[in-house]
Amino acid sequence: QRQSQFLSLPPELRQFIYDYFLEEPRQRPLAVLTTCRLVYAEAHRIVLNKILFVLNERSIPRLSRMQRNLGSLTQHLRQVFIEVSPRTINKHGASNPFRLIENPLDKLIIKLHEFKTNSYREETTFYWNFMSAFMFRTPKNETGAVSNPFLNGVVGGLKRKAAQMTWTWNPSVEDLEDVMKSCKTKSVRVMLKKNARDSLFQAFVHFGLID
Repeated sequence: QRQSQFLSLPPELRQFIYDYFLEEPRQRPLAVLTTCRLVYAEAHRIVLNKILFVLNERSIPRLSRMQRNLGSLTQHLRQVFIEVSPRTINKHGASNPFRLIENPLDKLIIKLHEFKTNSYREETTFYWNFMSAFMFRTPKNETGAVSNPFLNGVVGGLKRKAAQMTWTWNPSVEDLEDVMKSCKTKSVRVMLKKNARDSLFQAFVHFGLID
């Protein structure tokens, strides 16, 4: 409402009020967006910059849909926390937490649940699955960026899946560099919950990507 006394305040003061609403702890930080259409238009970018998006085992399959629904607003997200089982990550496609590294986040934290492997094959399969998810690139037609087709999109995912099943896929240092160049997130932290062995580090060592 254009006659609103709140909207007649100076922008700097409105920014101060928005910041106050978004301070921790707040039970409903998004409530400010429901005030009216004009407040929503002004505040949604501020809110997305401030709040922590939390995704879990049930919400991660909807990750790609969430990004589509947000559209260009995804670029205003700054903090995302994801807790998921390594076995449920869609390592060949869109519902993959590592695709978020191509967004200008300040912080992305991915916590993987505890898992156990009982054989060399299971351990090696985990290495392949993890690296396939980590190496995923958003298709060129979505970002305009050029990348190895084997690492992006549905077709590339199917080819990686076939190569993994036959134990013939080995990510290269060039692939890793390609992913690092595409990374726009300032800080990416991947943790294993209650797992003493650093299997993530071992995955990179297994493929000779680090010494």
